[in-house]
Amino acid sequence: MLLALEGVILLQKGHCGTNFLQRLATLHAQGPPSLAREQLEAQRLWLLKTLPRSRGSGPMQHYWRAKLILELLENYFHFRCLWWLGAKKSIAWLKEHHQDVYEAFASVLRPSSSHEDLVRLVAIVCGDRRDSDCRQKMPAHASG
Repeated sequence: MLLALEGVILLQKGHCGTNFLQRLATLHAQGPPSLAREQLEAQRLWLLKTLPRSRGSGPMQHYWRAKLILELLENYFHFRCLWWLGAKKSIAWLKEHHQDVYEAFASVLRPSSSHEDLVRLVAIVCGDRRDSDCRQKMPAHASG
């Protein structure tokens, strides 16, 4: 239902739609639920384990590379206790709020990108350990 955050009420009886959007905004402002430290570490280890599988130019290496890039994008937000709202909105949010991370993702998505570009992105996503204290106020995700 978080995709309805930017919803516009066209017609309502009473205040049902308004109340729903207000509750949704309150839920969004609280941030996503924290993942357990073990889950976050397991996700990091999986990303690091997947990285060597993506080296090379065969079909399976291309598959692992594509899978890894998608998981890196989603995990970037999970690791920082930010809402994951899908690839399109998340990439736009990065462009607006974290230009350097946006550029790292843009780099690996180019057809001419190298394995070193992917290694750099994995280091960016996995290297920042903000999840240990991510209940601190983080920037709202909806502004992008």
